[in-house]
Amino acid sequence: MANNSKTVRVYSNSPSVSHKPFGTTFYWLWEQNPYEDECYLDLNKKELEEEMRRSVGFRRMFERGVLNVKEPDILKRFRLDDTDEYIMNNKQLQEFVENSTIEEFDDFLQYAPQAMIDNIEVVCTAKELTDRNKIKLIRKFTGKDLEEFYNDKIIDEEKEEKPVKVETKKGRQPRKPVIK
Repeated sequence: MANNSKTVRVYSNSPSVSHKPFGTTFYWLWEQNPYEDECYLDLNKKELEEEMRRSVGFRRMFERGVLNVKEPDILKRFRLDDTDEYIMNNKQLQEFVENSTIEEFDDFLQYAPQAMIDNIEVVCTAKELTDRNKIKLIRKFTGKDLEEFYNDKIIDEEKEEKPVKVETKKGRQPRKPVIK
């Protein structure tokens, strides 16, 4: 947590987020450091509260899980305490995907903010998910078909392994198919 009680640590659940506070010429910028598990920015508590009241877009970033704070007084004051249960960084999300029960995973997909749903898709495409029930739940709530993604990934890897030899006849190149 931030050392000074006048600052609040605001976490980002997205690789890169920016916001321009009202009446300023600078941006608040959150960028993920690949060597750290969490992406955060320490902000002045008063400025954060004023910006939460002024900017609907900034507040929506919290409601959608793109940004979050862990301080209970801020969560309660801005009625964000119900989303805190589902906010996780990528490492926590990976562990959750691997170790959660089907019921826990189902609840997560139903009630988590959209940013967490986007992040779970990234986690599941980076490392193959083997639980078919969880894959079906992801398809049910997001429309993303991970089985198709994994099959396409295998086909692409096979294509990369086999070099394609093109034969030319009479100095001409063969026509490329229009439809695959």
